Amino acid sequence: MAVKTAFGRLEVELSSDAKNLSLQQALIKRVKALNLSFIEGVGEDIEGLWPGEASLYIPAISLVLAKQLGTEFEQNAIVYGGADAIPSLVVLR
Repeated sequence: MAVKTAFGRLEVELSSDAKNLSLQQALIKRVKALNLSFIEGVGEDIEGLWPGEASLYIPAISLVLAKQLGTEFEQNAIVYGGADAIPSLVVLR
């Protein structure tokens, strides 16, 4: 399983909402093209200091493919969990 977002990318500063939403729609289109099931969600900062980011929970994705998508959408890292369902941060750069 992986949790993916197209928000933020490799940038340190926040991207515009329009840019983030456009990239997130492209990610959804890409995941659908791969015939992967997903659930849309929002990753939120529990302290409320950082705005929420639209994300996808993709339960049946390999680590290799999750990393590929993360790289394709210029992410710094992804959250991935294997058969044990224990999530871990996978740094991509």
